[in-house]
Amino acid sequence: MGEHHERATSLRWSRWAGALASVSIALTVASCGGTDLAGVGSGGTGIRMASVSYGSIAGFGSVIVNGVHFDERAATVSNDDGTPPAPLGLGMMIELRGDIDSTGLAGTADTIRVFSEARGTVSGVSANGFELLGLTVRTTVNTVYEEAAAIADGDYVEVYGIYDRSTGTLTATRVEHKAPTAGYKVRGTIGALDATTKRFQLGTLIVDYSAASPAPAGLANGVQVRVRASSEPVAGVLAAARVDVVATPDLGDVAKVEIEGVIDRFGSLADFSVDGLRVDASKATLEGGTLADLVVGRRVEVEGPVQAGVVAASKLEFERDDASEFELKGLISGFVDVGHFVVRATPVDASGTVAYEGGNATNLRNGACVEVKGTLQATPTGSKVLATRIQFESSCS
Repeated sequence: MGEHHERATSLRWSRWAGALASVSIALTVASCGGTDLAGVGSGGTGIRMASVSYGSIAGFGSVIVNGVHFDERAATVSNDDGTPPAPLGLGMMIELRGDIDSTGLAGTADTIRVFSEARGTVSGVSANGFELLGLTVRTTVNTVYEEAAAIADGDYVEVYGIYDRSTGTLTATRVEHKAPTAGYKVRGTIGALDATTKRFQLGTLIVDYSAASPAPAGLANGVQVRVRASSEPVAGVLAAARVDVVATPDLGDVAKVEIEGVIDRFGSLADFSVDGLRVDASKATLEGGTLADLVVGRRVEVEGPVQAGVVAASKLEFERDDASEFELKGLISGFVDVGHFVVRATPVDASGTVAYEGGNATNLRNGACVEVKGTLQATPTGSKVLATRIQFESSCS
């Protein structure tokens, strides 16, 4: 998203959550050129426009980001850190480039870049989240867990999510348990920069960037960065192997942008920002809240064209942590019973109240093509989708 240096790792489920991140934002951009930014779709009929989308994955069948379905079959997928990409998963944060049709609901992806915000050893676990390398991580009912839903002190995890610049906290959209071999990573705001000793404060950590390669550029107090290291902090000091500046994206003038993120500055309805992006919502329709709800730290979704670097919002929706709907379309595999089967590498449970279309529970079997909609549910082995609606399809191709 406007940060030239970053964005990492896998993908598998979830919606923002959003609030977005690293731009904690989910952007839908419909433009006539490649802009470094976010949120979109393609498909349908009519004029197609170049687009970039930034947000968390909320479904598969096509990749679903910010409510837009993208055909990703011909897309090139990469990680922001240059490592081989893992299969896309719910809740992963991605930057997607491609095109979108005139409906704004369907698109085709050309490239997908995956990125995470933190990687390291968990501490300070509570009912609402945990600490990681001095970063406070907040979890919600929409956080997707890979391999285990219970996070314990000492676990090594990778976290995707939406960063709040105003508080320095991360709302997790996906948490993956990993073997501690991939190194360490954290995002934050530079403080107490000392160019002589080559150190700065990042949350509760001191970062020593004297051995970072390439030599970091553009460092200053208040600047957002992602720091990578090969080992854990020693006595509160993290020895950085690399420091990348998280820059506010330059959108140029685009026909449509959709931002789902956190307000980090508020002057007035006509002048505030979401993860550094300026917004003018003076002509916007407000949904789910009032002007009094527009405060720093509030998560919103903003939609409209970009003019002279400012999002001229036509709609502003207030976001909450209520359970979001996830969607999967694909062939059933690993079928045991209605409470245990898999679609698009995601466990599904249809043992509750489910509305069926084109069939019923007796038609659930390996090889059946279905579209599943439902909410997340934590299990000892990770998140599953608790189905509320299943539609049988004639083809999944």
